[in-house]
Amino acid sequence: MLREQLLLTDLDKNKVSNSILRAGPFGLITGAAGGFFVSPPEIPSEAFVPINCAMNNWVNDSWKTMCRKSFSIASSPEGEITTEYLSINFNRSTGRNELEQETASTGLSPDGFLGAGIRFAFMTQAILPFDVKVTATVNPPGGESREGDITFRVNDYTSQSSISNFEEEKIVTIQPSVLPRNFFTNIDAGGSLFDDNNLQVKLKIEQVEKAALPHFNRI
Repeated sequence: MLREQLLLTDLDKNKVSNSILRAGPFGLITGAAGGFFVSPPEIPSEAFVPINCAMNNWVNDSWKTMCRKSFSIASSPEGEITTEYLSINFNRSTGRNELEQETASTGLSPDGFLGAGIRFAFMTQAILPFDVKVTATVNPPGGESREGDITFRVNDYTSQSSISNFEEEKIVTIQPSVLPRNFFTNIDAGGSLFDDNNLQVKLKIEQVEKAALPHFNRI
């Protein structure tokens, strides 16, 4: 496994201020010993997540996250689950990196449940603290649900509410860490006895300060 020495460059003073060993490109989410230098799995898995340089791209690799989507379908009580690795996008209008995903139910499950959810998970290395903004949105179907709730999580933060039109954003500060640090966020919504089957959720993650994040060079 190739291990590369990374230098944090102070862009204002144009000099090297610190260095860390780059882990990755993937890591075992449990953080077990030896689990920080893992090749990309052939099949995407929740157990293995990308290791990133704060919210920036590496020089020769893009910032990535594991993305898990789940949604109810009419033919199965378990619903559908998809897992993939997605790269961040640069928004030219804001000058920041960001990624937004959405998913929606396609029908009531055989036991009458309607649900949808998205989860992002990755690890970060950084020498300076940096902020991440996460925005979660739920567009419920028409009518009322007899039973239903929304759960929004960002690391240790949890917000819960009943099924309704929902949007919440949360800014969290990620502390510096030489060893990869876990990060996750998810939005889940579900209920029963809706008048229609269109339950949609969205999850967006983005940089907060485009000029304040560290930049890594390889040597």
